[in-house]
Amino acid sequence: MADHFRQSNVRAVLDFGFTKFIPLDEARAVHDYGFATERARADAIIGHWIHIDPHTGLEGVREL
Repeated sequence: MADHFRQSNVRAVLDFGFTKFIPLDEARAVHDYGFATERARADAIIGHWIHIDPHTGLEGVREL
């Protein structure tokens, strides 16, 4: 994926908006993967789009 971004001369944002619909424990693992992927490929990935279900309250805020 990152090689494709580089070859296309693109810096991408990873879209993890779907995590709004899964339990926070599962979302944390996806978010951790995203941040690790960004750190390892910072020349191709510039950030993330993350949604947190507001009904998760303080626990959701802490995940941000």
